[in-house]
Amino acid sequence: MTDGTMMARLRLYQSVVNHSGERSSMSFSVVAWGDLAESLHRKVRRKDRLFIFGKLRIRTWKQGGVNHIRPEIHLESYHLMQGTARYPPETTDELENQPYDAVG
Repeated sequence: MTDGTMMARLRLYQSVVNHSGERSSMSFSVVAWGDLAESLHRKVRRKDRLFIFGKLRIRTWKQGGVNHIRPEIHLESYHLMQGTARYPPETTDELENQPYDAVG
């Protein structure tokens, strides 16, 4: 940021299973600032499993006469989940029973 505050932006991928059992994936842009951004930079690596808390924000802007919309999650805290990652988890119990380190 222009005032020197550290900012981190990452892409979060989520695998979902609908009521018919079909799998699909979604992605979200996650944004953090300050100490939380520094923590993400130090501790999180590609393919790490995260449990995040934040606020959904919709960014809008106009560029070249075209309106753009981007949903973002403004991060408030996160948990880095431990153990071997499986993409996607086979059951919701697998996610709920996973130990984690609290951060943020």
